[in-house]
Amino acid sequence: MKTTLTRRNFLGASATAAAAFTFRNISVGAETESVSTDPAGFRFVHLTDIHIAPEKGAPEGLRACLATVDKLDPKPDFILTGGDNVMDALDQTHQRAKSLYELFNKIMADHAGLPVKICLGNHEVFGWSNKKGVKPTDPLYGKKMFCEMHDLPGTYYRFDHKGWRFYVLDDVQPAVDPATHNPPFGYVSYIDRPQMEWLERDLCEKPAAMPAVVVCHIPIFSMTVFEDGKDRDARNVPHDLMCRDARALAELFNRHNVKLALSGHMHQVDRVQFRDLTFVCDGAVSGGWWGGSFRGFEEGFGILDLAPNGNLRYRYCDYGWIARK
Repeated sequence: MKTTLTRRNFLGASATAAAAFTFRNISVGAETESVSTDPAGFRFVHLTDIHIAPEKGAPEGLRACLATVDKLDPKPDFILTGGDNVMDALDQTHQRAKSLYELFNKIMADHAGLPVKICLGNHEVFGWSNKKGVKPTDPLYGKKMFCEMHDLPGTYYRFDHKGWRFYVLDDVQPAVDPATHNPPFGYVSYIDRPQMEWLERDLCEKPAAMPAVVVCHIPIFSMTVFEDGKDRDARNVPHDLMCRDARALAELFNRHNVKLALSGHMHQVDRVQFRDLTFVCDGAVSGGWWGGSFRGFEEGFGILDLAPNGNLRYRYCDYGWIARK
């Protein structure tokens, strides 16, 4: 079953005008144009906002999603998650948060059947909300639990696959409490200085002809931020919904042959084209947090076909999950 994404011709003229305020030479659409699949290319899938928990049939839903991935023809080479894999570590006790990571890892190990690359989302960050009395002295506080449970040395990294370079980024950063000026107090989206220095250095060292993909959880740029029921101005987009470094990152990526920037977080789907760079904000595996579709977007995942010359094809796959009532 395939979702047709119209959304009133995707936000109409007002959203297009808002996009033009931020970037020039930009176009907006729900899917990429069709390009022929290059036999020398490859496919991967982007599973974001899974929000796994024992409740609401989420484990069965994730298994159904992975079963659909397994039936794709051609088969993907790997799974790339887009963050918010669990629901959640941000507001939970140590025991609950760790059990969610363990549940996610077990389902992926038992049913994925493919290599899995993991991206961090805001709901993977342990204890930042301070709602359950978690202290910064906990050995797995903050992003340490994410790294420990996924056996990763850090929250951002890169890998190469069949002539493409992939950058898995961490754009979830602590906001500062305006009263005390002591983080953490929620989160905002940007690429911090050590990560940016690493990214800029690696992009400069990457062969210029090698196309690249970046993935992060909170969109670098997306039109979905204007479809949250609030009358938004392009100059006043909250930085917990979209990366505050959007313009600088877009310019950096266009200089270094980055062809695709993937994100999630919004549980909606759009595509924004800026010069040779395609931004895709993908829909959620969990839909509306396992309660059904979210603003017209069904539970699903992204399918990406990449060619050696940098061409790409994207489509959103509704895997047919019916929410438990």
